[in-house]
Amino acid sequence: MRDSSSRTMDGGSSTVLISFRLPRPLLDELDRLVEDGIYRSRSCAIRRAIELLLARYRVADSAIH
Repeated sequence: MRDSSSRTMDGGSSTVLISFRLPRPLLDELDRLVEDGIYRSRSCAIRRAIELLLARYRVADSAIH
């Protein structure tokens, strides 16, 4: 996995570049979201998906504790 850090465009916290494999059908769906203007880029869509996933697990974890 390639790892590279950079500052965000707004000067906020740094981001890290990661690489991963994705099945072609999922990539095609992701690209449609970008083409339809729902997300500005693949990165924005993937970042939002990860944020939602982590938020879901935070809520589930807080309900347990």
